[in-house]
Amino acid sequence: MVCPYNLPLCPPPSSTATNTTPGTGSTVTLLHEYGLLGPDIVLSHATGLTPDEHALLYSAGAKVSSTPTSEAQMGLGWPVALHSGVHGSLGVDSHAFCESSILSEARTLLLLARQEGNLKLLERGEFPERLEAGAREVFNLATVGGARAVGMQGKIGRVRVGYLADLVVVDGRSPAMWGVAEWDPVVAVLGHSSVRDVDTVIVDGVVRKRDGKLVAVELEGGERLGWEAVAKKLATSREAVQERIKRVDVGLAKKLLMGMWHIDESKIKATV
Repeated sequence: MVCPYNLPLCPPPSSTATNTTPGTGSTVTLLHEYGLLGPDIVLSHATGLTPDEHALLYSAGAKVSSTPTSEAQMGLGWPVALHSGVHGSLGVDSHAFCESSILSEARTLLLLARQEGNLKLLERGEFPERLEAGAREVFNLATVGGARAVGMQGKIGRVRVGYLADLVVVDGRSPAMWGVAEWDPVVAVLGHSSVRDVDTVIVDGVVRKRDGKLVAVELEGGERLGWEAVAKKLATSREAVQERIKRVDVGLAKKLLMGMWHIDESKIKATV
């Protein structure tokens, strides 16, 4: 279930809008009134909601997946996964302009959550005594939080006997990690690592990355497909997409998109 803020799924009930841009009704209230809001629902973003709407989500056990990079890029507001009263998790959205790394999103979430908390004090001429949120809290969102969101907390998200062997091995000896890794591995991974530091990736017991390089995948018939071949296909696909873009009527596409999302064009303003 994707709910970028408040987007009516059908003619809305008598609820009022809670976002200045899209929609006239509350998706959360609508789902609740139809008896569809439950622990099997995962909402993307869930920014711009009222306290009552978040209370409905929380009491129903519904999960929220924050994608901090795209929420900042697309003006969707502060990510909410770390807010109290939210069953939070992390996701990656709009890979066209952000990394595909959950750890990168976790780091961004931590920084934005701290900035959000800091600004409340700074705007009053005060200064924070301590930072909001912690590295372990965000690390848990990136691991077991995601497992809970998809209802697989008994199979993935932890290194434990009986769980699937989904493992990411980070090289704590890399230049980015070495000064922190022995002091606090969680802080090192969350605050200093990048995809370049990922040495090995194992998915359900199958090695997909080894010694910092992707392992070739065996296809049906025995053919092995390595990254070089994938990169060539990706380049060909990008060129084809660029050619199709040239034939797009951007004005019409904008009109259709704004209609689909129920956007009030008078609310679209230049950045100040």
